Amino acid sequence: MRREMSFRMMCEVTTRVKKDIATSVNDAQYALKARGMKWWRKIHGGNAGIPPPFNFIQCVWTFIGSMTTHAILSWMNEAIAARSAGELTLIFAPLGALTTLQ
Repeated sequence: MRREMSFRMMCEVTTRVKKDIATSVNDAQYALKARGMKWWRKIHGGNAGIPPPFNFIQCVWTFIGSMTTHAILSWMNEAIAARSAGELTLIFAPLGALTTLQ
């Protein structure tokens, strides 16, 4: 009797563990599929549309801002070079990045 009860408990535990594992695997597959679909939509632009173009005033202000920033950085570079007898200068790679971003 004791042996049958022990065997029955073992069968119940095994069945429960199998169901838990199956549920965990299904949850993991669903989560992986959801992540994959999210990534797929993201690399294809999602539901985003094309942003609206700048109007003329925005273009003018962007140009003025870029030119002002370039002028200030060039002035700073000249001042640093003059005070250090030409040994120190600014790195101008950020200027190219700024121009590209503007």
